[in-house]
Amino acid sequence: MNLSLLSYLYPKTAFLLTILCFCSISLIADNNTSTIDNNAQEEHCGADLLHQYKLNIDPTYENKVKVLESKMYERMQKEQAGLVEKSNNVITIPVVVHVVHRSNQDEGENEYLTLEDVQEKIDQVNDAYSHASDAVFPGHPFDGTDIGIRFELADIDPDGNPTDGVTWHSSNSLTDDYFSGYEVGDVMGAYHWDPYSYANVYVVHNIDGPGSTYYLGYATFAGSHGDNDDGLVLRYDVSAGVWAHEFGHYFNLYHTYNGYSSNCPSNYDCLSQGDRVCDTAPHRKYSVSDCDHFSNDCSNDDDDDADYNPYRSESLGGLGDGYDPVYNYMSKGCRESFTEGQRSRMRYTAQYFRESLMEAAEEVIINNNSQAPDVVLGEINAAEGLICSDEFQPTITINNDGNITIEEVDIEVLLDDDLVYETSWEGSLDPNETTSIVLPNIEVDDIGEHELQINLTNPNGTDDAWTVNNSASVSFAYLIPEPLELGASCDYQIFSNEEVITSGVASPGCDNFQGNDLWFEVIVPESGSFIARGSEIDFSNAGMALYTGECGNLTLIECDEDSGSGQMPRIDAEDLEPGSSVYLRFWERSNNSFGDFRICVYDPNMEPLADAGIGAVSVGGNAQSSSGIASGDYDIEISLQNFGATTLENLEIEWFVDDEQQESYFYEDGVAGDGEVEITLGNYEFEEARPYNILVRTTNPNGNDDANTDNDELEINVNILAKADLTILLEGGYNVETGLMKTNLHENELLPLEQPYHNAPWDYNGNEEMDDYDDFPDNVVDWILVEVRTGSPNLTGEPGTSVLEAQAALLLDDGSIVDHQTFSSLVFESVEQDQEFYFVIRHRNHLDILSGEAIAGNGLITFDFTEDEDRALGLEQLVEVEDGKFAMIAGDYVPDAIIQLTDQDRWLQNTAILYIYSVADGSLDGIIQNTDNDLWIKNRAKLGILEVQY
Repeated sequence: MNLSLLSYLYPKTAFLLTILCFCSISLIADNNTSTIDNNAQEEHCGADLLHQYKLNIDPTYENKVKVLESKMYERMQKEQAGLVEKSNNVITIPVVVHVVHRSNQDEGENEYLTLEDVQEKIDQVNDAYSHASDAVFPGHPFDGTDIGIRFELADIDPDGNPTDGVTWHSSNSLTDDYFSGYEVGDVMGAYHWDPYSYANVYVVHNIDGPGSTYYLGYATFAGSHGDNDDGLVLRYDVSAGVWAHEFGHYFNLYHTYNGYSSNCPSNYDCLSQGDRVCDTAPHRKYSVSDCDHFSNDCSNDDDDDADYNPYRSESLGGLGDGYDPVYNYMSKGCRESFTEGQRSRMRYTAQYFRESLMEAAEEVIINNNSQAPDVVLGEINAAEGLICSDEFQPTITINNDGNITIEEVDIEVLLDDDLVYETSWEGSLDPNETTSIVLPNIEVDDIGEHELQINLTNPNGTDDAWTVNNSASVSFAYLIPEPLELGASCDYQIFSNEEVITSGVASPGCDNFQGNDLWFEVIVPESGSFIARGSEIDFSNAGMALYTGECGNLTLIECDEDSGSGQMPRIDAEDLEPGSSVYLRFWERSNNSFGDFRICVYDPNMEPLADAGIGAVSVGGNAQSSSGIASGDYDIEISLQNFGATTLENLEIEWFVDDEQQESYFYEDGVAGDGEVEITLGNYEFEEARPYNILVRTTNPNGNDDANTDNDELEINVNILAKADLTILLEGGYNVETGLMKTNLHENELLPLEQPYHNAPWDYNGNEEMDDYDDFPDNVVDWILVEVRTGSPNLTGEPGTSVLEAQAALLLDDGSIVDHQTFSSLVFESVEQDQEFYFVIRHRNHLDILSGEAIAGNGLITFDFTEDEDRALGLEQLVEVEDGKFAMIAGDYVPDAIIQLTDQDRWLQNTAILYIYSVADGSLDGIIQNTDNDLWIKNRAKLGILEVQY
């Protein structure tokens, strides 16, 4: 027997063969407490299905796999023949484990693994890959080798921050990561880190969806390297053996049975067939679940007579048929070892196809030195973000994250990137302890925004083990608050937020503070109370906050956003210390509008003054709606406010629409001080679809001049939208005797609550639906789809129109098309005054039509398709019914704007069905019968125009 090659590859072979009959089986001890262990049930791994699916649908993936396998084949041949030297260096792979758990789970419960749980699994996988057990397997001479690959949880995340290498995510949907048996679930795409730098592992509650526990895990092969869906997905309760199994796929190992079920895999070339590894004997998929270590399931082990097949016939120097690889991690049996051939395949994959992971390991994994100091810069207190003088004294906290006591550290202080001073701290800071340090004063020369940076260096006079957390910076502002005059009434002062700096004071927590804050100083009056108000000039939405204390040590008292005029702020300050300084902070909401604004502070107890103003203006309650309102008659309503202390006995209110003055309103009912009333000034008809400007102002309160004219006037813009009254008839549902269409679908409760045009060919994604069936009007016929088209329609060539806007609506028995909520005219947001456009009307089983003429947009559009055949563009697009009206043509049961044999075929599929909502029900009575076929026969060969065809 010639065993020279085997001796080269497997130096223990001769010894093992000698002791086969005398050695007891030694197994790896599995300390994992998971519910699913290595042998509890058949292995259900989705990796091979996923791999085959990607080969079938993704040519790029297929090509990458072909290249990989070709190079692998060439490498393995050379390695087996001793032409290349096998590498023995340990390959380190950085790993991130994403734990995705249900929201009702506590840490450490079920899939909510702790860091310790994850680290234990990684340790067990490393034991598996190093063959730490040193177990030997009689009858299996090639099982049991150190792969030389180690897995380490990453120390640095993709942003360069320290990490434990584990992330936790609460997601009830993604933790049930449904694997269809072909495509990956959604969890990979949701949480992955850079797959070129990290091996992504996802721990989930389930992989099969509710009620199923078929799959234990799946992984991607190296052809997916760098893709967002590259990695491993594992059910939380599987053993470390399953983790090792899926990592094997990740490094391009196939199952030892490689997808076969009842047949033995071919073995004419053991490097390119079966699992492409020669020292794992061929076997069938279901032959090893019972861990029968002396089973020989296939007789074709020696089909490959090449020297690199250790199971070639004994006459050629081989071992002949071998036992099934039940102990192999890539099998379905006991999962306790890898072979030398698998080692070569995995290492070659790691070094030449997933080599970016090896390179990344140098950057994201730290070899910690237990004797190296690790000091962390914690909080920086830089006068709480605001100073009102030219110097301040910062404080910092430092923490010892290392394993030895910190006795000294150097501190660098920089202001706006310039070194201010260097100092040092000495003391005794034990591991995991924190201390606070008061630093020397810092002088500030320029008013404005500044950045303070602190660097910690040379802990204990040496390098820090982890320098990422040794530096930090904070922003603050140096400014002098603007003094505000306080009077008996609101006497506005004008300021601007242009070129305003942002202080570093913490957000006050209201009105979406985004920066550019102005600061004002107020001297508290003897009453200890005052009112602060903001008012619009160039922007209409702002916030304001009140603080007591001193700059650098402020206390937030109140934050307000909309208590004043419109969306401007107002603060009623009370119980303050008379004569003390307090501070008002003012900002424009979201920091995206700039210009002038007004602010005042006053004490109404000083002296009562009359001050009338307009708080808000609305049109039918909807004037300030960004989406606009439909054309029509609306009441003009206002909020009249008394900003002073004196009761408003009477005043005149003037109002204008597009600079045209309307009849003034005289108010005489009285408004108490600081009160407001709602008033309807009158009615106005908005006839055109366009924006309107409305201006309202107060004059002569109590017959005198207003004490403060800044709040007397308010104007708004109202966007008026076009509405359309459209009328159509459906041939299949029309009753000439009544002049109405059937409502059978509604009467039999067959109409769907949700509009039915979601799917092809319409693919309309509108969300029109009824909450309850009783919400339908009694005379509803069916759902209808209406499109507004722009362009010039063509009868030949290419379509000349495009959809500007579409909506699903309800068709009533008299032919009216109405909004599904208001049951009145349809409202179109995109139609502009005098703009020309066309309507397209679509129905499920009637020939779609396009209006026969261009329609000019205005406030109210009326178009009746039943009046004449020419109301629809093209020849024979409408059918004349017996009473002389025109209707849409029935019979398009495969809705493609062509009535042909396919439509009759659709009818023939269901020729006698009662109470159904179906496209084959052309007569709209909820019954599929001969009357529907009669409609098709009558209208066969009818063709919708080019513009309505799909």
